[in-house]
Amino acid sequence: MYMRKKNKYSVKKVRRTLRMKSESFEPATYEVWKVSGPKSFRKYFVTKKDATAFVKRMNDTTLTIGMVKSIFNEIKYK
Repeated sequence: MYMRKKNKYSVKKVRRTLRMKSESFEPATYEVWKVSGPKSFRKYFVTKKDATAFVKRMNDTTLTIGMVKSIFNEIKYK
């Protein structure tokens, strides 16, 4: 039976206000993409493409050849 891993991350467009010393602390509003997840995890990205790529990478469950080799090497040494 195939079980699908539940996606615990969400991507949302938010507005952030930054005040920088070089701009005499005048507030500037920016639109960024917020990725939120389990255990109050938050990370911000400039583009939606970067945010969705991060979520995809965090939910990736595929094994590469290098991972399989390292698993077999550890089994062989025990």
